[in-house]
Amino acid sequence: MRNFILLLMILFSPMLAHAEPEVTIEPIPNFRAITAADGKVSVYRGANPIELNQEEGIAKLSFLGIAVDIDLQGGDLSHDLAGLWDSFSEKGEQPAMIAKEKEMSEKNGFRFVNLPLNSHAPITAKEDELIHAALELMKAATPEHPVYIHCEHGVDRTGLLAALYRVKVQGWTPEDAKKEWDAYGHNFVSRIFTGYLDDYFNEQVK
Repeated sequence: MRNFILLLMILFSPMLAHAEPEVTIEPIPNFRAITAADGKVSVYRGANPIELNQEEGIAKLSFLGIAVDIDLQGGDLSHDLAGLWDSFSEKGEQPAMIAKEKEMSEKNGFRFVNLPLNSHAPITAKEDELIHAALELMKAATPEHPVYIHCEHGVDRTGLLAALYRVKVQGWTPEDAKKEWDAYGHNFVSRIFTGYLDDYFNEQVK
């Protein structure tokens, strides 16, 4: 059923292009701080930092003093309809783009970590390990050495990690973390594509 709905979404996606308003802080779409209770920021989240403008996106991260760039991309190129669609629509999933981001990050003095997740299928045991590795990097971050975590759009996979961080590290309730995730773009349309991420979140915080 989920694949059938996904096929319909792909066929009619031009009609739904404006279903999700995007908040943009140039040059990185959906860029936001994950602020702690004391007002300090150790973690930032958003979209692919080099897709719109390679130099400016990385320059923004460098200006913020980012110590680690966590890239969740590379997992959506699966052998199904969603993976086929993403191979054309999400440049950041391509190995060449991931390698370019790694090169630019290290050139600007911060560490690059690629932890690829497939948002269109149930989370595997390997991906569960990657998610926990990402959370450990986020937990170890400080305002002096913050991390930036992203996927293609900074909505679904990034939203999952942000929501888990809110609950497991900052002590938010699962309900409040989920509300923030949804408010930042993980709406009904997104959940048709990436509902397995919600299943994983619910299992982890119950």
